Amino acid sequence: MTMTERSADLGHASSTTTLSQLVARLSSLLSLWRRRTVTRFELARLDERMLRDIGVTHGAVELEVSKPFWRA
Repeated sequence: MTMTERSADLGHASSTTTLSQLVARLSSLLSLWRRRTVTRFELARLDERMLRDIGVTHGAVELEVSKPFWRA
């Protein structure tokens, strides 16, 4: 194997690793967005008694639930 062939192989491995990392990050981001959506939906379903138990006001719930899924 020549030096050029080895360099080409390393370049290919690097781009594969980068693509793999990109896919992993995208998967993680989608998972985070899904968790936020589900959590906000569940929070919106809590009644006043449950909100008092956890120390959250109805106004705070409305603020949180109104956020888009991509915003923390």
